[in-house]
Amino acid sequence: MSCGLRQFVAGCVALAVAALLSQTVRAQTQPDPAVIVQSQEKQSVGLAAEWLGSSDARVRAWGAYLALRDRQVNVLPQLIGLVKAYPVMGSPLTSLERDEHDAMLAVLDAIIQMRGGFPTDVAAKLYPEFPAQALLSLSHDGPEAASSLLEIFKTENKLPGAWLAAGNLLMVWNPSGFAAAILTRTSPSSVKIVVRALEEVMEAVASLACRQSKLAGRRLESIT
Repeated sequence: MSCGLRQFVAGCVALAVAALLSQTVRAQTQPDPAVIVQSQEKQSVGLAAEWLGSSDARVRAWGAYLALRDRQVNVLPQLIGLVKAYPVMGSPLTSLERDEHDAMLAVLDAIIQMRGGFPTDVAAKLYPEFPAQALLSLSHDGPEAASSLLEIFKTENKLPGAWLAAGNLLMVWNPSGFAAAILTRTSPSSVKIVVRALEEVMEAVASLACRQSKLAGRRLESIT
């Protein structure tokens, strides 16, 4: 082998060894992904709480998003506190009020999806500006929400879906004064709509109970 060829081969070997050593060093120094994720989660907890305390509506919205994304139930009290302190605004909204409104939408979404809740009187206060979210909250409050729902049923004129939802819940709990409200507030056709909606709900519940009963029977037969 000539001198030049020997030098070329030696150079190739040296490059191969250097590349192998470089890969080994990178593998040894690369951070553990689990450690990175844990670090990010800890940082996320602090950021969510910090952002939710901001005076900037946009930043608060990001804080609510972060809390929901990482399911930070520990900040639920802070989220609920924002809901309690929120001043319900009339329409039309100004640009600044729109930012506050949108931020509150993010806060309410985070609370609802993390199965949090807020007092009945707070939900009733929110209804004019956030009807869907308020009704969702009231639906989980049981008979305690009857008076608020009855007020919605008596006065709602713009949102038939919300009026119907309030009526459906009241049909289940049947609080005092509901029958009179039906007679004075609705036409005969509207009463039929509410009754039919309740019948559909009851039929669905009965069908589910029937399927569960059959499934339980099959499991019992398999055991015996």
